[in-house]
Amino acid sequence: MNIENKPQIIEHINYCLDNTIYDLKWVHGKSNIIAVGEMLDKKGYIHIYNLDRGKFTCISKTNLDKGVKTIAPFFSSTGTYTIACGSFDGNILLYDINNMSEEYYKIRKHTKLINKIDCKNYKNNNIIVSASRDGSVKIFDIRTKQELGVYKYVYPEKNSIFDEKIGCKKGIVGELNKLNDLNVSTQPIISFDWCKDKLGLSVMASLDQTIKIYIITKLNLY
Repeated sequence: MNIENKPQIIEHINYCLDNTIYDLKWVHGKSNIIAVGEMLDKKGYIHIYNLDRGKFTCISKTNLDKGVKTIAPFFSSTGTYTIACGSFDGNILLYDINNMSEEYYKIRKHTKLINKIDCKNYKNNNIIVSASRDGSVKIFDIRTKQELGVYKYVYPEKNSIFDEKIGCKKGIVGELNKLNDLNVSTQPIISFDWCKDKLGLSVMASLDQTIKIYIITKLNLY
């Protein structure tokens, strides 16, 4: 690799928190970041931060009764920029980013913590999907608030197949070419998001209770 074209990993922000963060996402079209998690008293929170010329400040704070594990922000078909939150008590909470005082709708279909929530796409979206520790995956149309489908994952008896022709387990692996690496934290990174509006701008959350913003250069060359 030409060393002149090697991507550089540059720390831009390292912001310390006094609570546990579980997920974060960029706000589309803005230099804002949504962060969610759990406070020391086991209450949940939704914080919105603004990145402006090297300054990182919290511009919105919303407290919840239960911790929040996962989020998916998107524009609904009505144009509302919605934050879908998956909570520790199994509820899906929908917030209008311009009115964070309370959720505009709550979906109660899971019985345990929601591990992951996602949307079909971030523009003109009406479909969200959730995966819970109750063992189910559910799909919702937020126009009707009704469940579209329910799936439960059943683990197979075997996770590999022995190929008699080659005399070993069958599998195909790809290749990874390392461009660069950097140790950014002594604790696990539990959430990561690329900024869709600026190539190379990323944000991550770590179990050391920090939000870190990094710039990765020269990605256009790869």
